[in-house]
Amino acid sequence: MWFREIVVVRKKGFTLIELLVVISIIAMLLAILMPALGKVKEKARDVVCRSNLKQWGLIWGLYTAEYNGSFPDGVDYAGSGGGWTRGQWITVLEEEWAKHPKMLLCPSAQKPNTEVWGDVDKSYLMTTYGNIGSDDIERCSYGMNNWSYNLPTSVSTIQGRTAQNHWRNTNVKNASNVPLFLDAMWRGGGPHHDSGIGGNAFIPAPDRNGQWISYNYEMMHFAMDRHNGGINALFMDFSVRHVDVKELWDMKWHKTYNTNIRSTLSDTFWPEWMK
Repeated sequence: MWFREIVVVRKKGFTLIELLVVISIIAMLLAILMPALGKVKEKARDVVCRSNLKQWGLIWGLYTAEYNGSFPDGVDYAGSGGGWTRGQWITVLEEEWAKHPKMLLCPSAQKPNTEVWGDVDKSYLMTTYGNIGSDDIERCSYGMNNWSYNLPTSVSTIQGRTAQNHWRNTNVKNASNVPLFLDAMWRGGGPHHDSGIGGNAFIPAPDRNGQWISYNYEMMHFAMDRHNGGINALFMDFSVRHVDVKELWDMKWHKTYNTNIRSTLSDTFWPEWMK
């Protein structure tokens, strides 16, 4: 009599120990890869931000070419409520940015802030300036160097910025060190070392990354770590580059700005997060 031999093959599964080992290895790999992936994402956001600023360079180039190299006059538009001169560029260039509203936002600062001003990773609200900002979509992450404006001859000073120190047009020396349009927490700012806050002979550094005190703390509009220790900036020659946060004190904000001011500052001037 023939008997068939039945062979039962049992599939071997993972033991609990083996499964835990695999999970541990995956966790270790994720721990190694996540920081790298985060850096890749930040690098991508940095690239997009600089691309935005290059587009702004084209817009400013077209505008100044149309007006013989000159910038807007920096005087508030009638009916805009008064006092919003830092943001005159918003109305002057509206026709251009309205076509591509995404260029208003740095990808690292797209979220709306709970206040009208911005933050390191948040945009500011563009409302209350003229007829701009009818809804919450009109937000921005960039601001202008307000020393760029071409003030009328009838205006001697604007928000404490004297007329003779304004650049007025693109015909400037060392244009690659004169900022025009930058990552910012407000519409614009005009840092000046000779007229600081609280009796200082310079604009103070923020005590923390993204600190906001008030509108006339002009350097604080720009001094933050938004991109790898600093911000991105468009310069008067329409070039774009990364600027370390301390380097902001070295740039030629206006005609008589002392670009050597940083060398005169002691270590105690810089808050811990900037050291």
